[in-house]
Amino acid sequence: MTDDLEDGKFGRRALLEWVAASAALAGCARAPVRKIVPYVAQPPEVQPGRPLHYATAWEIDGYGMGLVVRSNTGRPTKIEGNPKHPASLGATRAVDQALVEMLWDPDREDHLRDAGGPVALAEFQQRLAKKRVAILMEPTSSRSVEGLVARVRREMPGSDVWFHSAMPRANVWRAAELATGAVVEPVLDFSGARVLVAFASDFLASGHDCVRNGRGLADRRATKDGARLYSVESRRTATGAFADERFAATGRVRARVACAIAAEILGKSASPAARGLADRLRTRAAGAGGAWAAACARDLEKAPRGTAAWIVGDDEPAGLHALAWLVNGALGSIGTVVRPVPSSVLEAGQPSHDLDAFVSRLARGDVDVAVICGTNPLYSTPNGALAAALPRAKETVYVGLRQNETSRACRWFVPLAHPLESWGDVRAYDGTASIVQPLIAPLYGGKSAHDVLAAMSDRPEQSGHDIVRAHWSPRGGASFDASWRKWLHDGVIGGTAFAPRPVTVKPD
Repeated sequence: MTDDLEDGKFGRRALLEWVAASAALAGCARAPVRKIVPYVAQPPEVQPGRPLHYATAWEIDGYGMGLVVRSNTGRPTKIEGNPKHPASLGATRAVDQALVEMLWDPDREDHLRDAGGPVALAEFQQRLAKKRVAILMEPTSSRSVEGLVARVRREMPGSDVWFHSAMPRANVWRAAELATGAVVEPVLDFSGARVLVAFASDFLASGHDCVRNGRGLADRRATKDGARLYSVESRRTATGAFADERFAATGRVRARVACAIAAEILGKSASPAARGLADRLRTRAAGAGGAWAAACARDLEKAPRGTAAWIVGDDEPAGLHALAWLVNGALGSIGTVVRPVPSSVLEAGQPSHDLDAFVSRLARGDVDVAVICGTNPLYSTPNGALAAALPRAKETVYVGLRQNETSRACRWFVPLAHPLESWGDVRAYDGTASIVQPLIAPLYGGKSAHDVLAAMSDRPEQSGHDIVRAHWSPRGGASFDASWRKWLHDGVIGGTAFAPRPVTVKPD
């Protein structure tokens, strides 16, 4: 084994020796001693060896994913997709599967603490009561959270709430508003697609609707006429590997290739404004893409109207997203391959999603308590403005699962409830709502976003369960209890999907 390592190789024999050594060490380790308390009265639905399955959901960056979680004797052990949920269709992403590992993570913080150590909840609430609060939280689509945010702003003068994501969709929303006059999301429908061009978009393997996109494009490729996929990207992705034609290009070259393809399409438009734009785009393109871009443009033009479309990655500039709306409008694919729907994310495209506004508020020094819930902006933001502004608040609180860069800069740490430990509600990419139900009581007394917002608005007695039920009770009508049980059983609330919004894209 030593010879293999010195030669820079790690052969099969060396690997087996390492495995055997690891097993021997594990056998020598002493197992932790824990006292196991049996049931006084075993719940009738819990039978050893017989798992139970519960429908629930969770969200990343405000977009909900429906799940079916297996529970063995009261412990969540396995996650699958909910076949009834439009975003999962019975499948999951890798990050969804990691939820169980996140739940049992031994590095989770287990106490509410300040800089000196663990403290009682009552002392924490007393120290922070009736203060001017600035709250920064992860984006959400929860309509019950929307009510709590409105309550904080209404009942607590000088307080406000902002949202921050490490992977923001600000360019998507800004471009949609620029091109169509409304903050809409481009939802993809591949059922009739013939030609697709993706610009730095790994829509088959990442994002809030990648599971549905993968299923839809695979089904379309299995038909007789199929769908041809072009991909322009700087690094190889699952979408690029799946594409029929792939063009490797850096961001600057990628923008020029997009200009070249768009110039060919818009140059044949009946609109004088579109043709004038095409002339300017040819100048910007400077021949980028060459024969590849010309062939791509010909395929887009030859496809039957309404069957060809551009897809642009979230991180691309807003100008490229706006150009995609214009090209898709010229190809007639808006409403067919690209369906505009209102964003399910709370306050999408509004100033509350601007981290700079939160930093500016802290920098003014008129905030008593700064609360950062879930997100880790000191890690995900490129500049030090937040680090400089955070100490201007009199008290700083971090609510999270574990210690990180942001929590270490705050005085207080409050354990955050895991998605499998808390009540809530989320909406999918198309607006379909789901109830988030816990499968286990909070292991470390964690607090959800509902609990944090309720506590800040001087109503800590309201539980997440009560807040969610109160918000959705009007929809259930007289038979709310029956509707509530059905929503929990199915994992979706029927009839909540958004209707597509007709939009008009103007070349000017």
